[in-house]
Amino acid sequence: MEEHDPAKYQAYSECFKGEEMITPGSYDELSPETRELLARDFAPYDKIDTGTIINILTFIGTTLVKVIKGGQIVNHNAYGCVWPKDADWTQFTWKKQAIYVFNYKKTIMFGSLTAVDAVIAVSFKYDGQYDGKGKFLGNIQVVAEKCMTAFSHSISVTAELPPSSMENLSPQTPQNPVAGIDLNLSWLVSYMFPSMSVYKYQIQGFGRMIDRYTGQEPFKPTIIDLK
Repeated sequence: MEEHDPAKYQAYSECFKGEEMITPGSYDELSPETRELLARDFAPYDKIDTGTIINILTFIGTTLVKVIKGGQIVNHNAYGCVWPKDADWTQFTWKKQAIYVFNYKKTIMFGSLTAVDAVIAVSFKYDGQYDGKGKFLGNIQVVAEKCMTAFSHSISVTAELPPSSMENLSPQTPQNPVAGIDLNLSWLVSYMFPSMSVYKYQIQGFGRMIDRYTGQEPFKPTIIDLK
């Protein structure tokens, strides 16, 4: 019987432990179907989970959604909006839409093999005005464009918009608020043991999505003019 060699086991484990990275993607790589989904308007009475109100802002939409489950894309027509209480959604004017594309990749065997390759897009309308005031957020969506797994790996991606994280980013002007809400992206990769990474961002009515830890944008988005 061959004796157990801790050094050999460690080397084997390191080979399959792999390396994970998230890099900026491109709007150009999104399929026409994904672009059409991101361009749609959803009526705010569709798929409402909560009508949480904080100060003058209210959250309308879906707070938690699975984007990828067990390596399979499960996009839903789910969205979130942050705007004034009792607002008539047909009376908003939206100026622009921001789209951030994330490329997630896990490699094994010291980078020579790809075990997980996924692309998701985060999209939101911003600088929305109601009665000529405010910078509100509409149609916040997280959708998957691609998911490929190999070598017995699996991945699940969850997007959360916690209503309790809503805030007016311009508190000194409550009559002209700037909406903000957190977006938590959870990446759960399973092989021998599950490994989860959670990235926390804040989506802002100015049109930025910043990393909660660094205070900076993860990368520059594609901006679409809606006027």
